[in-house]
Amino acid sequence: TERGRVPLQGLVDPDGKIFFMGDVRAAGSDTATTRLKAFESIVAGAPSRGAEKPEITVVEFSDFQCPSCKYAAGYLDPILEKHGHQVRYVRYDLPLMGAHPWAFAAALAGRAIYRQKPDVFWQYKKHVYENQDKLTAFTFDDFARAFAQDHELNMERYDADVSSPAIRDELLKGVGLAFSNEVRATPTFMVNGVFVDAGDKGAALESYVAGLAKK
Repeated sequence: TERGRVPLQGLVDPDGKIFFMGDVRAAGSDTATTRLKAFESIVAGAPSRGAEKPEITVVEFSDFQCPSCKYAAGYLDPILEKHGHQVRYVRYDLPLMGAHPWAFAAALAGRAIYRQKPDVFWQYKKHVYENQDKLTAFTFDDFARAFAQDHELNMERYDADVSSPAIRDELLKGVGLAFSNEVRATPTFMVNGVFVDAGDKGAALESYVAGLAKK
């Protein structure tokens, strides 16, 4: 991509002509555990909130420029209100760069903010979605930088993080891992390694988590 290489995992046929994205798994294998292990390194550094030692981990694969992600942005709020002592919410950046030209920049800025002030990141997320329809690839960097200044971040550190090859490559690695592990659209919700359809206004996701919380 214009941002760099997205590493994809999979198999290549003996002739080297066909690439099969993802792993081949044996029937009856523990797919949820395999997924959790695959995403472990990315999830560890992603923005998160909720229980420190969770029984339930909800991962939201999301894109800041995605209209459906904007619609679903509050789905975890009632879940955390009811089950915050059991649930950890992780926001996994999956910028779909081919369709959304400023999504990657938004993810980078978000990481820079989260590294300095984790609580402010959630305000940033809300601020981006509230202004999503007005933003463009030409205006986004100034928009994000103004937010960082308004929230008294160290701007020298912010600029360094936004320009960091290490953070950029970590985000690209995360995109590749998502694509290689059956996540191809946003938003996608994964609960303890199981993909869950959020349902109407997040009701099915809330019900699924509530069921686990009672066990």
